[in-house]
Amino acid sequence: MLRATSSIWSAALVALVVVGSGGCPGGPAAGPDGGGDAGCDGACVPLTCGDGIVQAGEACDDGNTVDGDGCDRTCTATACGNGVVTAGEACDDGNVLSHDGCSATCAVDTALPAEVEPNDDGSPSTGGTGDVGNDFGGAAASNATAQGVLRASAGRTTRIGSLTPAGDEDLFAITNDTAAEVLVSVDLWSRAAGYGIGVPCGVSADTALHLRDAQGTSLVVNDDRNGFGDHCSAATRIMAPGETIYAHVIEFNDDEPIPGYAMVVDFIPAPYRVIPLACVDMTGATTLLATGDSSSAPRAPLPFPVTLYGAPMTHFMASVNGFVGLFPTNAGQNSSLDIHPRSLPNTDPPNAFLAPFWDDLALENTGLRSNLTGAAPDQVFTVEWNATLFEAAGSNLVMQLQFHQGGRIEFHYCAGSPGTAANGPARLSGSHAMIGSENATGTIGYALAVDLAGTITPGTSAYRFVAP
Repeated sequence: MLRATSSIWSAALVALVVVGSGGCPGGPAAGPDGGGDAGCDGACVPLTCGDGIVQAGEACDDGNTVDGDGCDRTCTATACGNGVVTAGEACDDGNVLSHDGCSATCAVDTALPAEVEPNDDGSPSTGGTGDVGNDFGGAAASNATAQGVLRASAGRTTRIGSLTPAGDEDLFAITNDTAAEVLVSVDLWSRAAGYGIGVPCGVSADTALHLRDAQGTSLVVNDDRNGFGDHCSAATRIMAPGETIYAHVIEFNDDEPIPGYAMVVDFIPAPYRVIPLACVDMTGATTLLATGDSSSAPRAPLPFPVTLYGAPMTHFMASVNGFVGLFPTNAGQNSSLDIHPRSLPNTDPPNAFLAPFWDDLALENTGLRSNLTGAAPDQVFTVEWNATLFEAAGSNLVMQLQFHQGGRIEFHYCAGSPGTAANGPARLSGSHAMIGSENATGTIGYALAVDLAGTITPGTSAYRFVAP
């Protein structure tokens, strides 16, 4: 008897649901249009693009599936990047990325200048390891020049290329044909579907990049632009008037093809100028930290405002590891990372910094100190490091970051000793250091050098930072 009653009630409930939903299976009567549910309207008609009802996942619905009338058949607004080719578009791949086959304006990307093979030694082969290729030699430099030189006077330039078959490497000649120093910036980007210039490559392409001289000596090398989030490469270098260098593009490990990449070469007035060494007398200096390794001094006020990439800064925090963080207010913290960014700019913290020599340092002797000298409006605020370099026994470096009240910012390398370790001379000259600067958001930054031996000579070198 109980079983029969249960069956009767079950049938009644089913009937009630059907009647209550207006005859539409699948849910309550109140849908987005006031009559049906999310899959059926009040007249029991399935909801679809083109029915005049804007549903979840639709940007518009004009009651038809005609393209180019403002609302396309996918119920997206007629525009480049919606995946529907309409009037004025040669292509539409569903994004507004350039150099992935269809540009940000929905034009075919093939108009971009492409590499011309051979642009290596003419005998591409696998066999390189890590970021070290094996196809720069022989006719490599002349082959790179033959495909056309990228000139500073022409400004920003883009080239597209591929590393195919596996083992292929590409070289591009770059010349500063102006009368002034320029900073050349070379960035590699993936052209795989969904990627393009300005989009981190992830694992869609894994490159390495060298900037070399004509003899093949690596002047700058970079593996990943931004660690694991971006396996494409970037490098910068200050070029003297008349200087020619070669961008050497490699697939990391030289054992897999890269079907498509874009290389963007930009030239800007050099933000660092070579100046005479002029270290400030630190008599009467204030000790910020007497000893330390991988730490920072407490945040403190600057004696006068300092402008960094157009932004006024009022406070500073000096890291043992050779850089100073700047802050617009008495708030914020400084990371004391032993490992510097691989390239600049980099949105990962810390940002808003000046780095005379970012390396793994440990304070010794007079430690980390500051001093204010001169009289307004010509005061100079100096931060000085006296430190030893990691894994370079007996080494010592004394350097200064000078803030001049008139706006100049200078790096001075006062004295140094390589110590007794075999790697001491290279390490003291910059083989493990990043020298550079970055704005508060990590969107603008310039490296004088990254892990480049020979960048500084203590007792001789000094640079002035001039923000572009």
